[in-house]
Amino acid sequence: MTLSEAPAFTAPEAIAAFYMEEMRHKEQEEMHLMILNTKQRLIRDILLFRGTFNHSPASPREIFIEALRYQRPEPDVPAKPDVTEKSSASPE
Repeated sequence: MTLSEAPAFTAPEAIAAFYMEEMRHKEQEEMHLMILNTKQRLIRDILLFRGTFNHSPASPREIFIEALRYQRPEPDVPAKPDVTEKSSASPE
């Protein structure tokens, strides 16, 4: 599936439907990290932790580190101008 074919996750129900069938039969809890682009399409699904029957230990540090690996601008999204820079043509 290409990025343009990936479903857009615009509501919690869409995320639940995406995982429901696969995860309902698991014997262990799993914690996944969904990396989405700015159009809310799935870039990557990462299994972060696998726990016990009813518990999955989640480390905020590990979640943050993994998310930072994918924080980069997309090629089709124009860069936002830096509003903190002063214009050289400012009125006097």
